[in-house]
Amino acid sequence: MKLLFTIVSFCVIVVHGRVLWRQPAWNPRDIPGRNWGTVRWNWGRGSTIQVASNPSGNGPVLRAFYPQNSYIGNPNRSMRGGGSFKSRPIRPGTSRTLSYDIYFAPNFDFVRGGKIPGLWGGQGMCNGGAVDDRCFSTRFMWRGDGTGEIYFYSPTPQKPDFCSRPNIYCNFQYGHGLGRGAFRFQRGRWHKLQQFIKLNTPGKFDGIAKIFLDGRKVFQVNDLSFRSNSNVWIDTLWFDTAFGGQYNARSTRDTYAYFNNFELWDHSPIG
Repeated sequence: MKLLFTIVSFCVIVVHGRVLWRQPAWNPRDIPGRNWGTVRWNWGRGSTIQVASNPSGNGPVLRAFYPQNSYIGNPNRSMRGGGSFKSRPIRPGTSRTLSYDIYFAPNFDFVRGGKIPGLWGGQGMCNGGAVDDRCFSTRFMWRGDGTGEIYFYSPTPQKPDFCSRPNIYCNFQYGHGLGRGAFRFQRGRWHKLQQFIKLNTPGKFDGIAKIFLDGRKVFQVNDLSFRSNSNVWIDTLWFDTAFGGQYNARSTRDTYAYFNNFELWDHSPIG
């Protein structure tokens, strides 16, 4: 009798990483919370940004209110809707994952687009059409049909074929769209949204951006330039949400988005 033995070879992938910071339970008397290390509130604290009940589950969550006709470019801050603050809960680094959950209300009209939280690093202004070689930013955006993207501000040059690639919208003045059309948000349900950013070596095109939606990688690019000098780090969680840009992107009705489970990692999700 012959015994046959089958040897099966397999590979185990180990990710050497850790969660550097995790958002604690929301406290309506202290928004966003002491352990966020918030360095600047721009608008919305206690008015259009509040702690509220989970629209689809248990426990409190952070709620952004967007009044009808609100948009980020409104000079009247009370009519910008949403809110904006910058926090530094961890030390600067060259690679980070930002992870959080987001829920768009069932009546949410995406109109022409709007901003939601992402990462930021450096000094100066990397938003609103300001070009500054001392910083970068990677907020997420929703677009008019509910599709999403990383709204990428960096003044540095990119590879010659950058503007001709699929799912990339190119605009060196007002910000690039990374992953545009590669994923779509749904109303009335929670999504887990994640971005992994690895800064480039100054002078090289070796920066990485990945987008994950509900645990699935939907976009990746491996040859970006985020910075031109080594003094720029990933150092800020930028909570920033509102409709627009401009007046033609304003909210068509009173509506809400909800946020929860913010985390910062020192590694990429698997995928």
